[in-house]
Amino acid sequence: MIEEHLNKLSESGTENNIWREILGSEFPKSENAKPLGNLITCAYASHRQKPMWPIARGSAVFIALSVISSAGTKIDYESNGMPLPKGCSLHFKALTGVKQPYSVYWQITNTGDEAKAANCLRGNFELSDEGANGKREVTSYTGSHSVQCFVIRRGTCVAKSKDYIINIR
Repeated sequence: MIEEHLNKLSESGTENNIWREILGSEFPKSENAKPLGNLITCAYASHRQKPMWPIARGSAVFIALSVISSAGTKIDYESNGMPLPKGCSLHFKALTGVKQPYSVYWQITNTGDEAKAANCLRGNFELSDEGANGKREVTSYTGSHSVQCFVIRRGTCVAKSKDYIINIR
């Protein structure tokens, strides 16, 4: 069933009406539920690199996240949600209907004084480090941070996700 949904999103786009077809008429519950400031802070960070690949349209990729606290309990989290504590383990997975072969690159953009002081603002591109489609991170620095994934096939970006915002206290 997930593959059918991914194919639909790849073929039809990711507008709200397509999501409503998949998830039901209550999607989204509120158009203005999340503040845009956190997204803007991350998306326009001066240290965030521009993609190095030509971008092709037509395919989709989405980020799934599993959060495990330092005590080992699972935490439900959605993009730009309430701040997570430091020390959580983040396991991102790229969900796409793109046919193999491809590589998944991740762009982690940190913001805030703690990340800057630790020389860890990042914003570069990194290959998956948990299987072919996964990326592992840890909540280390207070602030808003973004994660975006790019599906690369034969030197072209065939799908890129929206920014997934992680807030850390």
